[in-house]
Amino acid sequence: MSLLPEFQTITGLIDNGHLLHDEISAMPRTSQRRMYGLMKEIMKDELIFVIEVEKRKLRVNHE
Repeated sequence: MSLLPEFQTITGLIDNGHLLHDEISAMPRTSQRRMYGLMKEIMKDELIFVIEVEKRKLRVNHE
């Protein structure tokens, strides 16, 4: 099977992403779409958390 283009972009940014590429591409496209949707939610939540941590660090450093 082939990998969704969205996953190709993500796995290309990860060290040893080719291993994930191979694993995910073996799944049906419907599973890949569900996984990609979940990954987007998780990544958004993690990014919001990291932004808040960084903002706090900046505030502490400027005080």
